[in-house]
Parts: sequence; C-alpha cells; structure tokens
Amino acid sequence: MNDALTGQTVELLQQLIRNRCVNDGSVGSGQEVRTSDVLRGYLDGSGLDVEVYEPDGAPGRTSLVARIEGTDPAAPTLCLMGHTDVVPVTPEHWTRDPFGGELVAGEVWGRGAVDMLNLTASQAVALRALARQPGGWRPRGTLVYLACADEEAGGGLGAGHVCERHWDALWSVAQEAGLPVHFHIGSGDTASSFTPVRIAAHGSAATYAYTSVEMFLKNGLQVADLLTSGVLPRFPELRFVSVESGIGWIPFVLEAVDHSYLEARPHRVSEWDLLPSEYFRRQVYACYWFETVAPAKLLDDISVDNVLFETDFPHPTCLYGDVRARIDASLAHASEAARRKILWENAARLYRVEPARP
Repeated sequence: MNDALTGQTVELLQQLIRNRCVNDGSVGSGQEVRTSDVLRGYLDGSGLDVEVYEPDGAPGRTSLVARIEGTDPAAPTLCLMGHTDVVPVTPEHWTRDPFGGELVAGEVWGRGAVDMLNLTASQAVALRALARQPGGWRPRGTLVYLACADEEAGGGLGAGHVCERHWDALWSVAQEAGLPVHFHIGSGDTASSFTPVRIAAHGSAATYAYTSVEMFLKNGLQVADLLTSGVLPRFPELRFVSVESGIGWIPFVLEAVDHSYLEARPHRVSEWDLLPSEYFRRQVYACYWFETVAPAKLLDDISVDNVLFETDFPHPTCLYGDVRARIDASLAHASEAARRKILWENAARLYRVEPARP
C-alpha cells in the first residue's frame, strides 16, 4: 500500500473510532449510522453500488454494502466484511482517550483500533482504490464490501438483517412492475436423489418417481419459507407462483404453518395483520397438471382463485395428446365458474392479459 492510501486508512480509522458506536446489547445503542454515513461519504463518487440497511424498530443501526460487479457470473464472490460497532469501555482503565483516535508513534489508539475498525477502514480504502482505477476495473468474480452493525451483540441487527433483507430491492422492483415471481420445481438440484446408487438399488422408474415427489414437496418448503419470511406483509401487491409442483400438498402446508406459527407466538397472536395462510390466498398461486384428487376435492381448501392449470410440457410427466380429456377428468365436478377461473381468468388477472377481441 502506498503512502497516500496508508494516510487515508489512518484518517478513516481515526474517524471510525471517534464515532463512538458503542454496542451494549440494547437496541438503542451502537448508532452505527454515524459510521455508515462516513463510509458512504468516503465511497461516494467512486462509481460503486452502495446500499444502506436499517432494521425496522432499530433506528440508527445501519449497515452498509458496496460492490463491484464481476465479469463472470460463474466466478466466486469475495466479501470483505468488517463491523462498525465496538464493545463498551471502562475509561479509568485506559491511559489514553478510548475514543480519541490518537496517532502516537505511528500507532492509532482507541477502542476498535485492533478489533476491528482497522480492517473495516482498510477494506473501504482498498475497495475505493480498486473502483477508481482507470478504465473501470472489474474483477472476474463480484467483490462485496460489508460494514455491518451489531456484531458485538450477535449480529441480528447487522449481518443477520442484511441477509434477510438483501432481496428487498428485487421484490420492490417486481412489485412496482407488476411482475409475478415464480418458484419452479424443486427450487434446487437433484444431486442427492437421482443418483447412480439409487438407480442401481431401485431402478430408474422408481428413482424418477421418488425424485419427482421430492421436488414437488421442496416447493412446499419454499412456500412455507415465503409465508413466514415477512416478505408478503412488506410487499402486499407482489405475487408469487409455485410452478410445476402440483396443488395437493397446499392445504396441509397452510394448516401446518398456521398451527405451528401460532403455537410459537405469545398469546397465539400473529405479528402481522393476517395469518400465513391468508397471505397465501392473497398473494400466492399454484399450478397443477396431472392431479385429479386435488381439483375434485380440495379447491375450496386451497381457494379456486389461486389455482392455475398447466401442461408442464415438455417434461417427462407432462400432459400431451389427450390434454382436453385430462382437463375434463380433473374438473368433472367443478362448476363452470371454477373452470373458467382455473383455465383462464386467474392467469389473465395474474399476468394482466386482455381477452381476445371477437
């Protein structure tokens, strides 16, 4: 590091120490916003994407994230992570002002000078230096800088909050654009189920059946995660769709989520305006294709307004050739109004499709 960057690091470290972001474990302590503001000002003008996160109900407990996007989406991401809070001090045990940030004989003194404001400052200096290189330098993998609050008391208001809320920018854009978000089959891979060992033991057909059911039910887990994440209350106009996974599991998942959630809540009172199952019926859709039991017996439990028909073409279990006969078999007991919703009206409303003109 050259002398100019060393000087910047020292000055920035001194300022972070003087900010006195003391975290005693209470929500109102820390006030890391002082340091987030300093870091944002330091990084300003460098062309970096900078975001600041503040937890609900904890004003001033901010964390800052900056990034340089990589050139290769498949390359690994490197995160430079430091925290901005410090533990309390007993001033009479110090020979110098713990928040003076004094430079003495080439050493910076103060609370956090070693743990770990020195790294938080030096990482910010390195990031800005890289971002300001001529020609718009970009790494192969994305480089992320995280200056997080609340590390000294568990991180729930800092790194934990950032991890929970970093998708909010995407949810916000999708809601504004009226764009539904889709969870496709399995929401993951099949590496643990469709394996040579299982095929050798049970045969390819049995392995495929097991893997299919596993992936269908994984979408149920993703829906349960969504319903309990707080995303739906925060983004009431955002819509989600569970695709390629059927609908028969939905009544059980909704009942289980409501029951388990309320059992764990004080006085069995929801923290949100609605129960998880009610958010499902307001904002989540699901698709079916081969099922006959669920369309015949469970539409009222799911809500017919949330069900879409699909063929799942061209996957191995898709419908083809006799699609109309399969539709008629699955909806033989449904009213004409329910058929219209499932086969057309729900999708038209969700995707904002205008009916064809005669």
